[in-house]
Amino acid sequence: MEIPIIKFDRVESVMGKAEELKDITPFAIVSKQMTGARGRFNKKWHALCEDNLHLSISFLPINFDYVKSCYVWFGIEICKMFQDMLPDLEFKVKWPNDIYCNGKKISGMAGSGAHIDQYNMIDKFILGLGLNVNTSLDTFPPIYRSLATSLKIEANKNFDMNVIARKIINSLHLGYEKAKKGANFKNEFDSLDYIKDKNTILPAKGIGKGINSDGYYEIKNNNKDFLVVSEDIILEGEDDLIKVLESTGCHFFCNYDL
Repeated sequence: MEIPIIKFDRVESVMGKAEELKDITPFAIVSKQMTGARGRFNKKWHALCEDNLHLSISFLPINFDYVKSCYVWFGIEICKMFQDMLPDLEFKVKWPNDIYCNGKKISGMAGSGAHIDQYNMIDKFILGLGLNVNTSLDTFPPIYRSLATSLKIEANKNFDMNVIARKIINSLHLGYEKAKKGANFKNEFDSLDYIKDKNTILPAKGIGKGINSDGYYEIKNNNKDFLVVSEDIILEGEDDLIKVLESTGCHFFCNYDL
């Protein structure tokens, strides 16, 4: 099944636009710019740069119990796609929903569910994704340059936005189908885990242990395990990331119109 793509030059939010068009699910929306989008926990999501990909995808109804594994599978399938496409680059998933390339953030995701009915089904599950595609390093404010990257920066070439959009949408749809079938994600995630075996400082000090069967992340602190439900995990050495989150509350991908 090939999901149709609706394209816009400029929207306030690709996820908001998807919510407006709920009657034609499934579909994807791609916009060159977004003027007022929001990410996880209502963080600002600045996206006024046409060199990056801003998309949303509206899925068919899914049982709420599978939503958590959807996010895990989304990250897995996107990383696998890019590894096949760009084998010289390293792609990892930083739980819960960020994609890292060569140690820097290149993409992030945020989701929303409309209505949960008596059968525990979400009638409309929408995912929003931002991906740095053809951004140059000098377009990032200095504080972001140690944190974020783009496909162009890492591969030293420009990419066709339409090709990348279709590959991302196909990967997300594949992840959705695997989650819907209850496929086990743990082994595949472990091989792509950016946090595993690294020292963490927030939300708890310890060492990244890995994801559990429910899709939550475990941090080992001495002889105790700390279970992370949804918070961003900050690693030792990510001082600039802490400054960004504290000062702006802004996702550091796409364009930084602060």
